[in-house]
Amino acid sequence: MGRIFSSIDAVKKASGMIATSSKHTVAVCADGTVLATGSNWHKQCKVADWSYIVSIAAGRKMTAGVRADGTVALVGKNADRISREVKDWRDIVRVAISDYGVVGLKSNGVAIRSNDERPLTNVEMIGSQWSDVSVVSKSGNIINTGVADPVLSQAVLKWKGIVALAAGTSHVIGLQSTGTIMCAWLEDDYYCGQCDTDNWRDIVAIAVGSDHSVGLRSDGRVFACGLNDCGQTNVGHWKDIIAIAAYGRHTIGLRADGIVVATGENKHGQCNIGGWKLFDDFRRISSQYDISCFGGS
Repeated sequence: MGRIFSSIDAVKKASGMIATSSKHTVAVCADGTVLATGSNWHKQCKVADWSYIVSIAAGRKMTAGVRADGTVALVGKNADRISREVKDWRDIVRVAISDYGVVGLKSNGVAIRSNDERPLTNVEMIGSQWSDVSVVSKSGNIINTGVADPVLSQAVLKWKGIVALAAGTSHVIGLQSTGTIMCAWLEDDYYCGQCDTDNWRDIVAIAVGSDHSVGLRSDGRVFACGLNDCGQTNVGHWKDIIAIAAYGRHTIGLRADGIVVATGENKHGQCNIGGWKLFDDFRRISSQYDISCFGGS
């Protein structure tokens, strides 16, 4: 089994190139422009004029992008208000969206929230979840689960050695530094196999939908389990994948040749990614935040 990632930085870079929500999908091209498809009811797909974008995030009604200069671009519901709150942000390398606002992660490991002046330090990862943003420390401890249910959240907070977290409506999966998966779900909720991840190994990235889980292995193969009523787990034939995203009942993947693939529900056009090609060769852009790839100096 050969690895297609040269470093953990390459994994991080790839994961920031695609994002999806319940009704729309966005992706960053090698030239720093952004593609979007799906519902534009709140203008969350109004990204045609964006440039110099290096990382992207999608919320249920909003899209956020990190520019090569470390500032943040926003479109969608409440974007004008939140843009004023983050206008002075600098040195941002990753952004995540919640129902309460936007969280930005700086290169020094400090995370800041648009509606809260209290920063978090020693942060390794932030992620957009269903209701809030998940936050994981550099030591592998979970600072915030992003989970609304208090019982499920308390169970997840006990996990150690976590490098990534993904939360669905009633379950959460965590990626450990060993490449194995932790999973927890609401026992009173319908179980459909979304935590059948015991045999997953050498995982480098994770994503979840409402009731399904997705894992990316270091060789570019993808695993999925859980509800498959719309074909959202039909990823077994995918190869050379370098990033994954999921939400609701659909799954998105990015191949090493720059092609975006999708499977699952397409009620709002969120899977209309036919013809999307973000780059020609991932090796050219896999150095983290190399703005020379985007026309910078």
